Order: sequence, then C-alpha cells, then structure tokens
Amino acid sequence: MLDQRSRSHSASFARSCALACTALVLSAGSAAAVDLVGGTLARFQDKAGTRRDKMTVAFKNERDLVAPLSDPTRAASTLTLRYWPTGASQPTTVGPTTLVRSRWIEKFPGEYYLYKDRDLAAAGIQKIQLYSAYAGVGGGLSVKAKGDGYGAAAVSGPVDAVEVRIDVGASAYCGRFDASVSQTKRNDASRVHFVRGSGACSTGGGDPDPDPDVVRRVPAEWEEQEAVWLQWPGPYEKTYEPAYAEMSTVIAAYQKLHILYDSTRIRNDARAAIAAVGGDPDDANITWHAIANDNAWMRDNGPVYVVEDGQMRIQDWGFDAWGGAFGAGIPYAADDRVPVHVGDYLGMPVDAVDVVHERGNLEFNGSDAVILNWSVIGDPERNPGYTRAEAVADMKRYFGVTTVVLIEGWVPSDFTRGHVDGIARFISPDTVVVGQCTAASVCRPGDDEAAVYDNAAADIAAAGFNVIREPFEGRARYNGGDWFDIDYMNWLVGNGFVVAVGFENPATNAAAKARLETYYPGRDVYVIDMLASWDAGGGAHCHTNDQPAASTVAGYAPWTP
Repeated sequence: MLDQRSRSHSASFARSCALACTALVLSAGSAAAVDLVGGTLARFQDKAGTRRDKMTVAFKNERDLVAPLSDPTRAASTLTLRYWPTGASQPTTVGPTTLVRSRWIEKFPGEYYLYKDRDLAAAGIQKIQLYSAYAGVGGGLSVKAKGDGYGAAAVSGPVDAVEVRIDVGASAYCGRFDASVSQTKRNDASRVHFVRGSGACSTGGGDPDPDPDVVRRVPAEWEEQEAVWLQWPGPYEKTYEPAYAEMSTVIAAYQKLHILYDSTRIRNDARAAIAAVGGDPDDANITWHAIANDNAWMRDNGPVYVVEDGQMRIQDWGFDAWGGAFGAGIPYAADDRVPVHVGDYLGMPVDAVDVVHERGNLEFNGSDAVILNWSVIGDPERNPGYTRAEAVADMKRYFGVTTVVLIEGWVPSDFTRGHVDGIARFISPDTVVVGQCTAASVCRPGDDEAAVYDNAAADIAAAGFNVIREPFEGRARYNGGDWFDIDYMNWLVGNGFVVAVGFENPATNAAAKARLETYYPGRDVYVIDMLASWDAGGGAHCHTNDQPAASTVAGYAPWTP
C-alpha cells in the first residue's frame, strides 16, 4: 500500500526496448530434423497466385496484453506452428518444439533473445525475441528467419491461414494470419494482422488448470514461519531506517530474518541503524544478502510461497511498480527479479506467473479462501483487458482456493488502488478484521472513503466469514504534511510476535495493542512508530515478506505458544 507521497523515490529508469511493433517474420529455410520453417510458411502463394517470400504476423495474446511477458530463462518455452493449405479441412502442425531455456539471454530489462541455437539455425531461424511494452506499443514476440532453400516440407500452393503459438511457462501467446479476413494489402505481404478471437489460443488468463489434479495451498501468515525477508531502504527511503532497525531487532529475537541490501553503503547504514536501537546486526538469526533491489516494499515484489503436491514452491507474479502509478522514473527491474534470487538461495522451484499483481493485495486463510481487491489486479495499467472472471479463475488455479472474495474500491490517497492489507485481514480461517472510519478519523462514517471499508465488510460477511471492525481512532501527519487516518491494519505477524504501525500517539497505540492481543492471543505485540513510512503509504506488513516453515507443507500448521 503506497500513496502519492512515495513519488519522492525518484531514480531514473529508462527502458531499453526499442521495437515499435509486434511481429513474427518467417522466411524460407532448409529442411532439418527440427523443421520449424523448412519452406512450410515461406515461399507460399496468396489467393491471387502471387508468390511471397516472407510474411509477418502481428502478435498479441488473446487478452491484447501490453504488459511485460514471462521471463523465458525461468520457464520452459515452446514454439508451435499450424497452417491450413487452401482446401484442406485440417491443419498441419509443426511442433511444439522446445526452446532451450539456457540459451535465452536477457539483453535489457524485459527484453529477451534466443539465437545462435544450432537446432533453430538448421531450421532457418535466426533469432527469437520477447520484449515488453514500449512507448505505448504492445509488447510481444519477434521471430526472424532467412534462407532461400526449399525443404521437403515446402508448400507449393496457397496457404489460407497460419497460426503461431509460443508457450512460456503457463502462459500462451498466439498470432494468426487468415487470408480471408486480413485487411493487409496483397502487395504488402510484409505485415498481416492478428485476428482477435480467431482460435489461435484459448482465452489466456483464466484458462483451465492444465494440472487439475495438483493440490495447492498458500499457508496463512499466522502459521509457523521459517523466516521474514525485507529489503533495506536506500537513499530515497532513508527516513524509514529507524523503524526498520526496531522492526528487525524484534523479528530477530523470535525467528530468522533475511535482509537484502542494494549496496555496501546501504548494508553499512543498516548495521549502524540496528546497533543504534540496541540490536545486534551480527545476530545469528540475521542473514545479509547482496541482492539488487529498487525499493523497501518487499511484500509486493517478493515471492508468494505455495505448497504444491507436498513441495514448497515460489510463485513469481509480475511486478511493474504498481502499474506505474508513481511515474515513469520509479525503477523496478531489480525488484521484479527478487523472487528468482530468493528461490536460488532457498533451492526452491520458481514458477513465473504472467499476471501483474502484488502480494500486498492477497489475504489467505490457509485453507480454501483468498480476499483481494479487484481495483488492483483489474487495473488496466497492470493487466489490460483482464476480466473479473479471469481473476477468479486464476486465483483458484494458482492458489488452490475454492472461495474468492473480490472487494472493490480505494481511497484517493492510495496509489496502489487499494491493497487489501490496508482494508481487510484474515486473523483465522473464518474471521476477518476490516477497517472502520470513525468521527475522529480523516474518513468519516457515511462518506465515500468509508464506503470502501463498509462495502468490503459487507462482501466478506456475505461470503460467510465473521467480520470484526477495526476502528480508525484518530488522525496523524508527518512533518506537517497531509493528514491521514490512524490505521493499525498493516501489521506483521510472526512466530510469537506481532509488529504494528505506531503513530506517535500513546493512547491510540495502547488501544491498538490491546485489540491485537485479542486477535493473536499468545503473541507479543509491538507497536513501532513509523510515521515516515506510513506517510509514504505503508507499514510493517508492506515492508516484509514472510516465508512459511517446512511444517506447513504437510498441512495447516498454526503457530502455538
């Protein structure tokens, strides 16, 4: 959860992708054991009988995404071609052919190349490229091939339709050329347009689970934990450091803590800050990691841990700095790679998910339910064309839940568009705490902002859960800035402790501590003042990312005193 004030974190970040269109170029290639081209799609004749030496298929997936594509260095990828010779009732299929993962190269952030592959070269293909959206143009796929030779599979007659499919992990990207409906001029065969809904692929997000028998579960945050991870704030977020130091000292007293730092200077500053609050930066529970990162909000760009068929795995959902809500100057390429680095350190498999979504917008009950805000995952800047039906299907597919509660709405100051961890929190499998405006808060009962929380409470209750309202008992501000609600919802829960945001208000801090002790009996509750962090839009939960313990693999394993 972040608001507009975090735009002060403004480091320059320029995209390197320089392609302005999405295209698949196919030219003649000689026949080979891997016959991806082999003349099959080259030197074809159009319906006018004109011989064509190449064609281009404009490429988008079925949702018309302009979001970054999956990283093919992390997920298995294949290429499949289908073509319909004129008069044929059934297509001819070439592939799927595996694209070797280790031969993909990330040239620039969001831009991947596969080339100098012996098998592909034998088939006439020079290069395959995946790239992100650039300058408002949809990201996509480019495959280039050259060669004049005919292969044994050459097509000598007209081709009515061609489909191209690239699968990267669980995501499929497809294009189709259909001569009967293409608006391309016949004398300009270098570009033909993808026909939306042509059947080149199924519907993208929301596809049926390809492994319907796989059992998945996301452990609840109050279950046993192995560790907590965080990214130490850099120079643009320096004011958060005292609160991070106190929070780190508390966590390390109870369980393992992993701290990512972006530079030696940041690590030295972190060590000094922890020592300044009486902590030990060399505590046996603290592990330091030199892993590049861009921000101090690891809840959102970090891993989602999922138990799948008796194994803990990491899901790596897309991260694009909250849909670009804070401006083009906010870097995020390093943040987007953090789950892979964590997986490498832990030796856990990492599964890329080609949907942009932050962990701060996911609340799990540890068994069969998830709550999230549709305003976040359905944000067109994050996932253009994504539908509510697709979101529900994806939650069930990736997390193994049967109940998906989609709340909706956000307060104007929240540029994340309403992360659920600032609105509603599970505290047990059947009970949810939801924020509530009061006469003492900035939002007032009955106003539009109060409706965000009240509507969420009603939707969650209608789904069959017990609802407790958490009152916003006052208002506060940082350094004379805008007033904001004293909202204790953004707490972190761990093995034997809870850390909540403090507002330098002893009375409301004490009242919140008492309430949290009833939510989590047997845990020690710490209220740490972090106005600087809250002024930037979040608190203890937003800054941390909890790793479930191995005991949760066997089933629901709540921590007990």
